[in-house]
Amino acid sequence: MAGNKEVPRVKNPPSSDGHHVTHRFMTATELAERDARQSAYDAMLARQQAFEDRLQASTKKPDIPRAGCVFAKSCNLPDAIIDYSNPSGVVPTDSLKDYGEIAWLGARDTDDAGLLNLETISGSTVSLGIGRLALRAPALAAPLLALEAATAATLAGVVALFWTQSLGDSALYTEEQLRALKQARTRVRLQVEQQADGSLKGYGFYTGKNRDWEMVDVVQFILRGSQQVADLGGGAELIWTPAVDGSDTLGIPALEAAPQAPHIWVYPPTPAAASIIVNPVYPPEYKDFILVFPAGSGVKPVYIVLSLLNLS
Repeated sequence: MAGNKEVPRVKNPPSSDGHHVTHRFMTATELAERDARQSAYDAMLARQQAFEDRLQASTKKPDIPRAGCVFAKSCNLPDAIIDYSNPSGVVPTDSLKDYGEIAWLGARDTDDAGLLNLETISGSTVSLGIGRLALRAPALAAPLLALEAATAATLAGVVALFWTQSLGDSALYTEEQLRALKQARTRVRLQVEQQADGSLKGYGFYTGKNRDWEMVDVVQFILRGSQQVADLGGGAELIWTPAVDGSDTLGIPALEAAPQAPHIWVYPPTPAAASIIVNPVYPPEYKDFILVFPAGSGVKPVYIVLSLLNLS
């Protein structure tokens, strides 16, 4: 009997008056049948678990990497913090001055080389020491028919330069980091337009609520012949002439009879903001870039957004 200690017992059929209950050990056949049923049940559980694991893996969204650096963020946020995180989800409307500095540039006509030499509409580029900028684009090489019937206030191109101050915020990219990137994150993107009456319109959107808005192409100047050229895509190029004497360091010259540049507000993407802006264009459609100047130039990276008459 010592060898039967691990063998389960089962009841025998009732005998005599039915009150006397006896037990017996399971036979080898019964044990085999029991083990087969248990194996089948275990296999079913394993298949079910495998299915659940596959289903969970297929429905799980990949984690989006959240690098901590940005080109620009609101100075109303603490050091190293790039997003508003109000428990209510409310994002304030900020002045663009809370993010950095802006200069509006524009021009009416191309020169003999087909370049649109940009001049200052508003703001100052003195702190940048940037020298001169000009645009070349297929739309500018064609006859500007729209300008022939337009008023003298109409501009062939409008550009906004935006840059951050040296706030010592650890969340801001360094120039070396930007130089190594093809795209960079920013918490504000801008749109500039010239209206039919010649007035200027500009506004910005906070990108922290829309991950597909936050990345902007990084473009570097390259030496082509004697010119420093940044390829903006679609045939558009920005030509940079470095400051070489004291007059250039005074900034880009002023545009005569320039339209007044509006104050720019940075809005959260809400219906209320859309009603204030009126027919807003949203960031995926912006012609904007982060420009990185050659190493040793002394010019800090800038964000640029442009609007060309024949491309609008």
